[in-house]
Amino acid sequence: MQMLIPVRYVKSIRTFLMILGVLGVWGYRVPLWNAMSLLGSPLAVADFLQQFKIYGLLVLAFLVLAQVFLAFIPGQALVIASGYLYGVPMTITVVASSAIIGSQLAFWLARRYGRPLIYKLASPKAIDHWDRLASHLGPGFYFLTFLLPVFPSDMMCYVGGLGKVSPRGFLAANCAGRLISTTAYTLFGAYGFRPPLWFLITVVVCMVVILTSWMIYKRLHLEPRKSDATRQAFYQPSERKLTMKISLAIIRFYARAYLRLFNLRCSLLGEYPPPEGPKIIASNHPNASDAYYLPFILSETPHFLMRSILFRLPIIGSILRGAGQIEVNPQNAKAAFDDALARLERGETIVIFPQGKYSRDHNGTRAKSGAVRLSLASGAPIIPLGVYVAAENLLDMRGHFNGRLGPGLWQVAGTCYLNFGAPWQPGSEIRANASALTDELMKRIEILAEASATEGQCAARASFNSIPQT
Repeated sequence: MQMLIPVRYVKSIRTFLMILGVLGVWGYRVPLWNAMSLLGSPLAVADFLQQFKIYGLLVLAFLVLAQVFLAFIPGQALVIASGYLYGVPMTITVVASSAIIGSQLAFWLARRYGRPLIYKLASPKAIDHWDRLASHLGPGFYFLTFLLPVFPSDMMCYVGGLGKVSPRGFLAANCAGRLISTTAYTLFGAYGFRPPLWFLITVVVCMVVILTSWMIYKRLHLEPRKSDATRQAFYQPSERKLTMKISLAIIRFYARAYLRLFNLRCSLLGEYPPPEGPKIIASNHPNASDAYYLPFILSETPHFLMRSILFRLPIIGSILRGAGQIEVNPQNAKAAFDDALARLERGETIVIFPQGKYSRDHNGTRAKSGAVRLSLASGAPIIPLGVYVAAENLLDMRGHFNGRLGPGLWQVAGTCYLNFGAPWQPGSEIRANASALTDELMKRIEILAEASATEGQCAARASFNSIPQT
């Protein structure tokens, strides 16, 4: 027999607790504000936890559990700092246990009280968005959300409670994902915030392998179970968007890690930023890593036209396809053209290297006419881009691709100069002469690249001459 509390008493108790909470926050406003301002930095978090001495682990456990419900507490910084302070075994034990308990509590609240409560704890729009994406996915998907940093893992606890995933399946995904991610962040802190290169490479490779394995499992085991009607719903735009988000996040993570590893910088020159809307960025391609800057400096997601050999590489090919990159197969060039044209018509941004491969100069390879033909067919403007990296900042790492020795020029130091030109619309009156228009495009790119080289050489001389003379 349940004892029911009158509604007027419930409201009174709720009001009393709210007043008590406000008074408590106000009374401890200074230390709370200091703690919140410090939580973004692992080093500051370490200093904060050290103040509690033997009670630091208890404070850590409370904060990790609370961050499941309070978005402003950055869980990653907590784990990294605790790995630095308390070592690997203790941190994994405390943090993983607290995170698992908090996640299960959030799952139970969502399953028990439903949307009326969850909409008060999190954004209803975000909850509905992720609920639609995860509506037909099982524990494997939730395992990825706890493992990969691209997902709002704490919000996914609510989504799991509102969805159809079984409590046992969610618990398995929660324990496995939290344990692996906690171990990775803990090791990062245990290395004194400066992990070795092999550790970063291992983390990236493991993330890629796990993601690819899940995609293969989904294709082999989940698709055959679906009828033709549900299979059509299985490939909804929401799922394609989810796959693209994951793949783009992996590519961005790798590109950012590479740029930070070698402390690379870029200098943006000319008509930057380029205009919004559909456009074709046509650039020279002096090294393999010059494309790594574009995802971070463009407001839209760029879609590159890339050689088909890259899509045949294990794991990498799947990620490139998932990210919406465009495969250029010499035996079926029309498919790549049609794909790029469709993206332009949807208002997206295309990046193309007219010379088709790495080229240190502008006269060694005949440029293809694809950029011009795409512009004429879609009406989208071409944004010429001239790229320059000093030769002494490039490393030639040659490798065998498809049985042939291909050039592998990679920037390992210094600055990459990106010089954007004004939008150019090829004249429609000479549509038939795509070759002449392509020559005109390459002249524009060459002028921009030479201006970038001049800027880079002047900067190098200025840096050299800035040493005081006695």
